[in-house]
Amino acid sequence: MVAGGAYALVPALAIAQEHDRSLDAAGDFWTVGFYAVLGVGALLLLSSIAYLYRNERGLSWDFQKPDADAHSEAHD
Repeated sequence: MVAGGAYALVPALAIAQEHDRSLDAAGDFWTVGFYAVLGVGALLLLSSIAYLYRNERGLSWDFQKPDADAHSEAHD
C-alpha cells in the first residue's frame, strides 16, 4: 500500500514542479455552477415532495413491497 501511494504521488510531484499550465475558469463559471446547484436542489425538493405525497396517500403497489420469505408463505 505504501508503494502504491508513493507511485500515485509521482505524477503529482512532477506536475507541481512544472509551470502552471492549468486553464483559467471561464467568465460565466459561477453562473453555470449556481444554476447547476439550483437545478439539483429543485430536483431533490420535487422528488421529496412526491415521495411524501405518495406515502401520505398510501399509493404503494404490491410489486413494490418486499417478497415474503419461503417460511411465511408455506404456513399461510
